[in-house]
Amino acid sequence: MQYPDQIAECIQKYADQTVDRSINDKFHFKYIIPEEIIGAINSIKSNAKGVDQIPILFLKLCLVSILPVLDHLFNFCLQNSKFPTMWKMANILPIPKVKCPAFPKDYRPISILCVLGKALEKIVHNQVCDFLSSNNMFPQYQSGFRHMHSTSTSLIRVADDIRQAMDSKLITLLVLLDLSKAFDCVHHGLLLAKLKFLGFSDAVSGWFESYLSNRAHRVFINEQRHSDWAFIGTGVPQGSVLGPLLFILYLIDLPKTLVHCKHHSYADDLQLYIHFPLDSFDECLLNMQSDIVNVIQFCTSHNLLLNISKTQPIIIGTPRFLNKLNRLGLPQLTINNCVIPYLSSVNNLGLIFDSTLSWNDHCIKIAQKVFSTLAQLRRNFSYLPVKVRKLLITSLVFSNIDYGSVLLTDLSVVNNIRLQRLQNACVKFISGALKFDHVTPLYRDLQILKIENRRMQAVALLTWKTIKTGQPRYLFEKYVFTSETNSRDTRSSRNMLQTPNHRLVKYNKSFLITSIKVWNSLKLYDLQMYSYETVKHKIYNVLLSNQA
Repeated sequence: MQYPDQIAECIQKYADQTVDRSINDKFHFKYIIPEEIIGAINSIKSNAKGVDQIPILFLKLCLVSILPVLDHLFNFCLQNSKFPTMWKMANILPIPKVKCPAFPKDYRPISILCVLGKALEKIVHNQVCDFLSSNNMFPQYQSGFRHMHSTSTSLIRVADDIRQAMDSKLITLLVLLDLSKAFDCVHHGLLLAKLKFLGFSDAVSGWFESYLSNRAHRVFINEQRHSDWAFIGTGVPQGSVLGPLLFILYLIDLPKTLVHCKHHSYADDLQLYIHFPLDSFDECLLNMQSDIVNVIQFCTSHNLLLNISKTQPIIIGTPRFLNKLNRLGLPQLTINNCVIPYLSSVNNLGLIFDSTLSWNDHCIKIAQKVFSTLAQLRRNFSYLPVKVRKLLITSLVFSNIDYGSVLLTDLSVVNNIRLQRLQNACVKFISGALKFDHVTPLYRDLQILKIENRRMQAVALLTWKTIKTGQPRYLFEKYVFTSETNSRDTRSSRNMLQTPNHRLVKYNKSFLITSIKVWNSLKLYDLQMYSYETVKHKIYNVLLSNQA
């Protein structure tokens, strides 16, 4: 097969670097047992039907009877490196993103695949992840679609690094990079070369080649209204289980191109940042531009496109140092002869970072969302019983308030009051109270935690999970147990965390130090043997009992 020169060179590079491993060191598919098939099918929640018109409910009802057939079918596919043709066909449902869609870009394409194909993908996904985890192959600072990783953990690491830089009298240049339609541009030949380089056997690589090749999709409204089939030559399948994992493996060596900057990724969202003293901005800017050029070269050789027009740079630091930097004059950030202006705030994975990490713009954005939702719900207030109102507020409103709350440990008093008033309005809506009614009895009757306690619960649970599992590693490695530095060995000191030295209140209220205080004060080390739900319930009860 003929490839463009740069991609052909890249494929050849991975072919030359592929190590001739022994059979035992390579990744081979394991035999699928019936319990895995049952678990995979029961984990599918969507009721959408694919091209084969088989609903998930039908499979679940007759699963016991057809299990031997599925057992044979799934194992036959893996053993013979085949993925059924029908399972590679997808219906694309166009869902409007705006009220009055007029152009194709106003629709969000939702890919509907066959549920049996998704079940097989889930099993393969688990086997591949086990191989990558046991061999420590996952990129450490890639948080997309990984167990125990999330957008919140990704943002915590970046925000805490920036706070620590402030504490060390440094300023941070943060640049958010945007890859245009990255999932649709994955080159199959290069991806397969990388899989072999990572140690996937010929049989496994052959199965993935069958999985990726000859895929087709069509725009589907109903059986009478649909487009013709269009075959897909590049990209990982939308709506699939394996697609995001394959994309992560496609970019697995991107961090090696970065020489000067720290980085963090969430799928195709890449953050580059570098800390610098006040008098070294020129050198810092050159280093940042050099690494961005390296990223562009990597993208070019991987059939990807960096959207320079959507690049978002921001300078973050204490107000005192930012004022001094502005007086010195800021040289421009230039990429491919294109000047990128510095921004006062950027939207980073759903949270708004401003130049001092004050979170003012983010709290204003939350307030707008909450009041907009409440205004719509109030129109139907008289038709909604209390239980339904509580369910709606929990799912539609509290989810907005709680998202990223573990980062907002350093909120100002004004912003804390702002968010608390939002929650008060929600509680009054649930209970049907009047505008000037006292809210504390309402919280007690509804058994709802106030805003700061909700945040402390989220911090406590994330800390507990991180220390119990050791994941994500980039957060776990920041914790130091007192027993590691203290010669006195008591049970409590052995399990308590040590607070790092710091200078500013900003870093004192970072997630790291807040989580250490919560771990020690709530004695979370005594809850390590319990399940997540039990720990969640215990923390909730403690915080609720202390709530004024």
